[in-house]
Amino acid sequence: MTRISDLGLQQALIAGFRQNQGASTNTQTQISSGDRSQTYAGLGRDAVALVNAEGLVARSDGFLQNSQVAINRSARQSLALDTISDQLSSLRQAVGEALSTGDSRFLGDDLGRTVLSLVDPLNDEIGGQFIFGGVQNAIPPVRLGNNGDDGQLLLGEVEIAHSPATSLRVGAEQIISGGPVAADFAPQLFETLRALEAVLQQENNDGQDGLSENSRAALQNIAQNLDENLFRVGVLSAEVGINQRSAQTAARQNNIGRDLAQLVAADIEDVDIAEALSRLSQDQLAVQAAGQALAIATQTTILNFI
Repeated sequence: MTRISDLGLQQALIAGFRQNQGASTNTQTQISSGDRSQTYAGLGRDAVALVNAEGLVARSDGFLQNSQVAINRSARQSLALDTISDQLSSLRQAVGEALSTGDSRFLGDDLGRTVLSLVDPLNDEIGGQFIFGGVQNAIPPVRLGNNGDDGQLLLGEVEIAHSPATSLRVGAEQIISGGPVAADFAPQLFETLRALEAVLQQENNDGQDGLSENSRAALQNIAQNLDENLFRVGVLSAEVGINQRSAQTAARQNNIGRDLAQLVAADIEDVDIAEALSRLSQDQLAVQAAGQALAIATQTTILNFI
């Protein structure tokens, strides 16, 4: 029978052989996958740093998504406000001409075109979400009532949704406004248009040539209100521009943070291929040496029986 000392040596050699085989297999896995370990446990103390880096990447991705939403929405809001401003400017000019000439006959057509041209940008949407809808962005912010029997728009029946503004978190400590909602400026705007409609209806009922003194005074007041509406839209446009620039800055900062976190994660996760190949060669030599030593130790000789 094999002596106890030989048996202990064989067990030790077998354990060493398996250890060398395991090291070689692990190195081969690292080379094929490019990762130091397939589990966090295999990274030792670096596992905590990797978890933190991966968490930062995930958070940055979420912030980047919100930043892009804010950028896209601000861009569309800016275009919509420009359209609204253009339409109000055209109507303001038409009111000024009516005051100058004393002829308001064409203001009705100008008013109708303006109303229809304002509703479209106010109800503009991106992916089914109304850009001026605020929190309730699935509901159209502005709804026109039915037309009257004579085909004239009934501005008294305009419905404007009153919904709080939204906000988007674009950084760990940065929140950007979702921009203006229709309720911020549309009520005053349509109130001015209603006043103009009332003047035109009164002029039509009077049937006299030229503007009456009351109509002239009312139109002068309407012109002033249109100027105030234009100013308000300009202020909102500036705020939207600030939101867009803030979102763009946040996106750049999040991209930088994400890239740095990915570099940290890669430095922890990625294996040095050159070093791993060198280690694999050493592991394979160790496996061969251990195998040869184990083969010699397990050979039966007459000494095993003395």
